[in-house]
Amino acid sequence: MIYKKYRTLRGNHIVNSETKIWIRDLIDLLESREPQTINNSDINWLGCFGRTLEQRIQQKTNDRQRFQNADITVPGIVVKNPTPEEKYRMLDGTHRMAKMHLSGVQESKQYVITKDEYESFFRDRKTGMPLKEKGVSLKEQKSIH
Repeated sequence: MIYKKYRTLRGNHIVNSETKIWIRDLIDLLESREPQTINNSDINWLGCFGRTLEQRIQQKTNDRQRFQNADITVPGIVVKNPTPEEKYRMLDGTHRMAKMHLSGVQESKQYVITKDEYESFFRDRKTGMPLKEKGVSLKEQKSIH
């Protein structure tokens, strides 16, 4: 079982100011998948709100315990082509990405989901209610990536 094996599938991924994804919702989807090797430079892991690489690394290394404990052998989770400008967007694994960046690691294992799968897990950021019943897609959302 992926959750018991990795125990990193927690928290949420902020899509934009109104939308999030709960990482635990992805567990069943990922159970039957194998991680893929991806060039780290193809992954947008800087997050929301227009952070620079330096700001993101500073943010991730400030939490020293979590940064030191980040196991870079554990695959992250990415969505493939969420926008025309992005090859991949990181959903889970930013502390691991910061550690890999500082260690010079060029490639990593990632679980990959499609844009349609990604959008099917959208939740209202304030209430946590699923948005799939409303038929909301990424192109209808004001993205802040």
